[in-house]
Amino acid sequence: GAKWFYLDDDGDMLTDSWVDDEYYVGADGAMLVNQWAKTVADEDVDDPEDDGDSWYYFGSKGKKVSGTDKKINGKTYIFDEDGKMQDGWYQDGDAVYYLGGEDEGWRASGWLWLEKPDDDDEIAICDDNCEACDEEGWYWFGNDGKMYKGAKQKKINGKYYYFNDHGQMLYEWINGVKSTKASNAQLDSGDITATPSEVRYMNVVEEGWRADGWYQIDGAEALDAGDDTDWYYFKDGKAKRADTDKDRNYLTDDGKDVFRAKIKVEGKYF
Repeated sequence: GAKWFYLDDDGDMLTDSWVDDEYYVGADGAMLVNQWAKTVADEDVDDPEDDGDSWYYFGSKGKKVSGTDKKINGKTYIFDEDGKMQDGWYQDGDAVYYLGGEDEGWRASGWLWLEKPDDDDEIAICDDNCEACDEEGWYWFGNDGKMYKGAKQKKINGKYYYFNDHGQMLYEWINGVKSTKASNAQLDSGDITATPSEVRYMNVVEEGWRADGWYQIDGAEALDAGDDTDWYYFKDGKAKRADTDKDRNYLTDDGKDVFRAKIKVEGKYF
């Protein structure tokens, strides 16, 4: 199709320049159509304190896309009111997205290992002082790009996972019953409590799904068992355990009552 060119006040062809803050001409002078450009905003061209280059997309009529999201070559991007492509952590109302690095920008989906949001990200759910999350962790984003942040279990690809309400996947020993930020956190310190019936085991951080079967692991700090490595049998993340109402043996260990129960696993008793 035909190409559009623009001339300056002296009649010279413009190149690598904004036109009316809405259009852009490339190195050959032709107006960009259905193309990306990484450049400084029009109002910042002569500003020595500008924010640096940003990505812009110019649609089928050459006008920059602004104030909306747009699917381009199968990927969804978000542009602010000035047309700058957004990147990194991004929040829209209650929905939180991750838009990749500054030269990526597309809306992510699936599992991502990320640094938690900080003050610079302007994400309401987390900041530099957030203690509910590790500095880095696993996050899961749906097909619509929204980060899952419900403080309850979620089935993903046939396996169950738990997340805190900041969206970070929980792992190892957790409180799997209460759903507040403070209680549904990893049970790795003495100031987080849980009863034996509330405890779940979610595998190591590289896995994170709900445990099933036999595991030889350290116990939960919240149950005063963090220094003991023992065998546990899990079903749906819950450890098989004795019933304190009916399995008391009237024995003690360091002054504590001992409870014992027999369980059957794959035809064998333990």
